[in-house]
Amino acid sequence: MKRDKQVVELRPVINTINSELVRTDQEKFQNEVIRPIIKFQHELIVKIFCKYLQKKNIDLASMSKENKVLKITSVFKNDRLLVNELKCIIIAYFTSSEYENYSSMKSEINKRLTQIIKERIHSVLVCN
Repeated sequence: MKRDKQVVELRPVINTINSELVRTDQEKFQNEVIRPIIKFQHELIVKIFCKYLQKKNIDLASMSKENKVLKITSVFKNDRLLVNELKCIIIAYFTSSEYENYSSMKSEINKRLTQIIKERIHSVLVCN
């Protein structure tokens, strides 16, 4: 399990998460596993999304804030290949036991994962 230890050591610590407010296993998994991995992969997530926009000739810079939000939401809703690619760069950093845990609640975790990634994209490409 050398890989598992190395993968966990790569993750940043997120001190702003209040573990006392966690109610479900999914929330615990989200806060302890998903959020640190997404933070670690942030630059790559943004790069992949920007390359996607470039490939599809989508110019967010020329859009209003509202249209940017609508376009990003539309991309996440309609382009399953992109969403799957973004999910995969997160899942690749799960340990073996985390992957087992993920598999048991895959549907709920995938929804949370996609939502968090979309929020990251919004915060970088809409708010800046």
